[in-house]
Amino acid sequence: MDQLTIATDYDNPAVQKMLHAYKYQFVQDLARPLSQITRKALNHLGKQKNIHINTDNPTVVAVPVSPYRLRWRGFDHTARLASEIAHMHLLAFEPAVLTRPSWQRPQTDMAEREERLGNLAGSFRCARPEQIQNKSVLIVDDVCTTGATLNECARALKHNGARQVSALVVARG
Repeated sequence: MDQLTIATDYDNPAVQKMLHAYKYQFVQDLARPLSQITRKALNHLGKQKNIHINTDNPTVVAVPVSPYRLRWRGFDHTARLASEIAHMHLLAFEPAVLTRPSWQRPQTDMAEREERLGNLAGSFRCARPEQIQNKSVLIVDDVCTTGATLNECARALKHNGARQVSALVVARG
């Protein structure tokens, strides 16, 4: 992964409550307020440090959820979040570029960094490499703890021709 942008800390009680309600109480309408958190952080980075996510007009992709989690939750929370962010920044959103064909133990169930890093090895596939060939890609996820998930997604994208891969997350866990 070439760059990681984090909007806020997971220690923020309001953000923690929103993310928990979004992921585990299935409050789908929280995608927009969560994307607004990223927008505020990106505006700040743009003004203070001249960092802009849309410089190379990246294609936005979401960290895919497993088929099991999709059935359990009833919606793809990262795809909704990525769609909102892409819409806000007038970027292309490609929801089916990355897939996660099988279930892996959730990262939140693991305390050890090494266990988290090894859990996802090879678990993401690029289903539509033609959508990212020689392009800049922005991966969107809700929370980043070790970066293992984002790095595995970036590896799959770069292996299939992405020129540059950055990531944007709502919170750092």
